[in-house]
Amino acid sequence: MKRSVGLSVAVIASCALLTGLAYAYQFNAGALTTDTQAEDRLSFGGAAQFTLNRDQIQIPRGYGRLVAITPSGKTAVLWFESETGVIRNVVVNAATPLLIDRKGALN
Repeated sequence: MKRSVGLSVAVIASCALLTGLAYAYQFNAGALTTDTQAEDRLSFGGAAQFTLNRDQIQIPRGYGRLVAITPSGKTAVLWFESETGVIRNVVVNAATPLLIDRKGALN
């Protein structure tokens, strides 16, 4: 009996861990978002040192180059043009500092 109870606890713990990992990333409005923040440490000399937290998102390189940014209420729309002329947009929160990593691929 102890063995099956130990296995059940291990299975439950593994499921909880995997569930947490599944929610660490979310694909939203054309970008992959994470639940972690990047920290910029800024120095302007002397005691003028600051920390700025940024939300991290990933946008596939295959979307192409950024060609425009347009405001849309509390969001901003990033417009990308691929090498083949395809236009794609990604909607981001305009009030949040971002760190954009160009990762991922179009399949």
